[in-house]
Amino acid sequence: MYTAKDLSWIEFVKRLKDTAMPLEEILKYADLREVGESTIEERQVLLEKHQEKLTEYIELQKQHLAALEAKIDL
Repeated sequence: MYTAKDLSWIEFVKRLKDTAMPLEEILKYADLREVGESTIEERQVLLEKHQEKLTEYIELQKQHLAALEAKIDL
């Protein structure tokens, strides 16, 4: 039987996967999580780097969408 904590962890990992975090980084995060509290800062850095990459990707996709919309409106 899964606990609420287990389900929350699974949802978090799925969200990382859905936002294109590389499997290597997800596994690294999971390994650090298993080590415990002493790795909080390192995990935070991993998440912040992923956030930066994701933000850049979203901005690029917005530019692509705007270009496509402009082409459609011609």
